[in-house]
Amino acid sequence: MSEGEATDDKPGENPAPVLSLPLATASFVAVVVIVTLLIALLFRETTGPGEVLHEYHAAIAQGDCSTAYELLAPQAQGETSQDTFCEFITDEGKVAGDFTIQMILLRGERGDSAEVTAEYPDGTEASWMLVQDGDAWRIREVVPLQPLPRDAAATPSA
Repeated sequence: MSEGEATDDKPGENPAPVLSLPLATASFVAVVVIVTLLIALLFRETTGPGEVLHEYHAAIAQGDCSTAYELLAPQAQGETSQDTFCEFITDEGKVAGDFTIQMILLRGERGDSAEVTAEYPDGTEASWMLVQDGDAWRIREVVPLQPLPRDAAATPSA
């Protein structure tokens, strides 16, 4: 550089670093791979207590008594035969296929039982007790809950 030539650099400043194309490409590929793995891990099929409850309701809505009965815990199956269970759900035990899970609480020392509170479109609620049977969750019992009157929140207290 000869004396008197203009430069874009100001004295004391370092020029901006230039990222090479191979390094930029490798970085981009690494980010894409990491994001893909995270998505796969987060959205893999789960069979937690909530999913089992959805499967149970779907089986009953479809009239598939055998599948619904298989989702019961061994203790529940020991308390009622499959024939009695099927008669019950066919005649009077149908549950609404549509529901919203309000809460899932894991219980037990190892988190091997769960309480799932579900709300149905008619305003009723039920507390479903599930237990782990090996690697699978199974329904132990259901406890109907009293629904909160819809106008209770709007009623001022004296």
